Amino acid sequence: MNLIYIIIALIIGYIIGKNNSSKNSQSQISSFEEMDDTELEKMQTKTKESILQRTEERKEKILEYIQKEKAHQKALANCSIEERKEGVTRQDIEDLLDISKSTALKYLNELEEEQKITQSSPTGRDVHYATT
Repeated sequence: MNLIYIIIALIIGYIIGKNNSSKNSQSQISSFEEMDDTELEKMQTKTKESILQRTEERKEKILEYIQKEKAHQKALANCSIEERKEGVTRQDIEDLLDISKSTALKYLNELEEEQKITQSSPTGRDVHYATT
């Protein structure tokens, strides 16, 4: 008997929760519809600024990483250690920032256009990036 009451309570709770969630999503949609164009433009501008800021922060992090790696490789050279790299790879940047291949390439290409880094070769798997 108690099991029946529990099952009925769960079903009623599920129905109430489902109704509330659909009302909330409808109210969010209508709130965007109620905004005028200037409010939407402000939101778009703020979003674009946030994305640009995040991009610049990530590019700075890439530059710092490349410089640290360069210093590390120099220290290895001073210690006569043979296993050295010429810079960092796209894969290193993907792992550093936990981003996709295309995003890493975008950041590296932007830094190269800004002449902050250079490539060791034009294309291929063994492309390494170093600071200028």
